[in-house]
Amino acid sequence: MSSIQGMIASLKNNNRRKNRDSVFAKDKNQTKSSFGEFVDHKQMNTYEYLHFRRKFLKKKEGRRKEPKSLL
Repeated sequence: MSSIQGMIASLKNNNRRKNRDSVFAKDKNQTKSSFGEFVDHKQMNTYEYLHFRRKFLKKKEGRRKEPKSLL
């Protein structure tokens, strides 16, 4: 009795898979995001970017040097 129920469940799942759209389907409508396109209004000068980069690297280096607990 249980093997028949398993076969029926398998057939139902196969039928559902057939009707499912593929992720890579070309005819599938692509939905647009609700946020829109990202626009960057702030621009950095070269010296501001260098200052930001140095600060970022110093912070990154500090994280690397932190001792890791063995627990």
